[in-house]
Amino acid sequence: MDATARVLSRRAFWGSARVSRGVVRAVRTLAVTLLLACPSALAAQPAAQPTPLEGLTVPGHAPPEAQRRQIDAYVHEIAPLRTDQPLARWTDPICPLVTGLPRGAAEEVLVRVSQVVQQAGAPLAPKASCKPNFVIVVTPDPKGFARAWQKHDPGIFGDRTLSSADALLAAGRPVIVWQNTSNDPSDGSGLTGDITKPGERHWAQGSHIFTEMVRHTRGAAVIVDAKQAVGLTTRQIADYVSMTGLAEIRADASVEAFPTILALFKSERARAPRELSAWDLAYLRGLYATDPSDRTQRLKISAEIERETSQPTS
Repeated sequence: MDATARVLSRRAFWGSARVSRGVVRAVRTLAVTLLLACPSALAAQPAAQPTPLEGLTVPGHAPPEAQRRQIDAYVHEIAPLRTDQPLARWTDPICPLVTGLPRGAAEEVLVRVSQVVQQAGAPLAPKASCKPNFVIVVTPDPKGFARAWQKHDPGIFGDRTLSSADALLAAGRPVIVWQNTSNDPSDGSGLTGDITKPGERHWAQGSHIFTEMVRHTRGAAVIVDAKQAVGLTTRQIADYVSMTGLAEIRADASVEAFPTILALFKSERARAPRELSAWDLAYLRGLYATDPSDRTQRLKISAEIERETSQPTS
């Protein structure tokens, strides 16, 4: 198996973060190969000026009831539509890998993503020893990159059907995101019963308050279209991929009315959000602080956003 084939193996990104150094090198090689095919794509991108994470974009204060309604609408809009399904989140330590950018820019994105992971309350793997499971690729040909990947490994899109994967690639989105998730019993007990006997395999008991299972993110890949990212800073890119990689975000969400980094590619460059908003970070914190099996998790995330954004600033 050659280096490219190792990149595209299913185990490389979906197998509990076990990625060899050869795989890491091969991912970078594939990304750089596509970047060289269109070297001017990032030439106009200005270098980002690193700023403290505390410098978050804070939306203007509305009356409490109006802001509460806005926050509820924001959570409803960006979260998956199936309210009966728990929101997926990382439980394995996250090890980000950034490729396709010049070394300095890639390091800035990596540092910023790691900061957001920690601020969100998600687990971050020690940099020195971790194996990448959150892969961020910047390329002028996202569809070609993903197709090359898919050609060698049809299973790279996790549990997506082939038609939904084709739709994802054909949409021409500036960013392609997919995650591999697993369903696990909410009480941590594992499957009960004798799995060798028909009808014996079942989940732990759920209730009207808690779900019988939770969803864990095991791996994620974010492919950014370099041509559509011209003019953006590394901070904007890092914050956008952090938001979409740490949480499940509806790809067709209408976010223009909300203060969120998710509007990055839906706004004119001069008016585009510069970084995560206070709502975005509070959403991530709520996601990782609440009980994932709680059927009212979305309401509690909204309450967390309201609590954090209503606190007076010094």
